[in-house]
Amino acid sequence: MKATDVLEKAAKHMRDRAATYDKPEGERSMATTVAAFNAITGKSLSVAEGWLFMAVLKQVRVFQNPAKPHQDSLEDGVAYAALLAEEMLTAEPAMKPAMMEKACIQCRFVCGPTSSEPCRDCSEGSEWKPR
Repeated sequence: MKATDVLEKAAKHMRDRAATYDKPEGERSMATTVAAFNAITGKSLSVAEGWLFMAVLKQVRVFQNPAKPHQDSLEDGVAYAALLAEEMLTAEPAMKPAMMEKACIQCRFVCGPTSSEPCRDCSEGSEWKPR
């Protein structure tokens, strides 16, 4: 299979999944997924980081059995890379929370840009610095 064939298959997967799960304009579930993840964990993952996570997941799956790679995972990885590129190239700066956070120097607990709370993940009141 040629690279252009993989790209075409990935685009077809995106169109099919948009029709099944999302909106006619395409895959748009990551913002909601990331918001739910952030609410559950107290972290502040960005939409771009969500797409990156999914692309990495697909690559890990492919390398679980490199002698017989799973074609769907390879095609999905390409689709997630495209969605990551779209997000990073088109999102408004205000929509990229990871760039606006602060993280604990010691344990990297993440908080919002105006937070003055002590770090909740380590026993010491570590200094904060922009992430």
